[in-house]
Amino acid sequence: MLRDNEGKRVVPNQTILEKTSISETSLYRLKKKWIKKISLSDSPRRGRPPKVSSKGEMRLMIMAQKTPLKSFKEIAKDYNEALPQQNQVSIWTVKRHLANVGILAFRPARKTTLEPRHITGRFVWAKEYQHMGMGY
Repeated sequence: MLRDNEGKRVVPNQTILEKTSISETSLYRLKKKWIKKISLSDSPRRGRPPKVSSKGEMRLMIMAQKTPLKSFKEIAKDYNEALPQQNQVSIWTVKRHLANVGILAFRPARKTTLEPRHITGRFVWAKEYQHMGMGY
């Protein structure tokens, strides 16, 4: 049961649990913070902050989409041109961030180009056999 500054009941716990779909333990933990006047927002976490910001990730994505046949090495080089030495990123960082947004590496298929005589030959063959059934 939440209470205001004067000790009056405000909202029953069950109502809060039903409306928020959080666990009872989480509710009591949040209430304890609220009573002690501690911030309810997430506290800072440990770990190294990412080198590429969300804005930088968007820039990488745009660079990769503009020229889809560019290698990760070339994209990393282009991305690092505008950055000072201490903020530059490696190819692996670029790969990881592009994979996060769904851009993966691929190799284009090698295809032989058709010459005009091949195209006309295929067309003639298709016209000749267009009415032939599966049984011949």
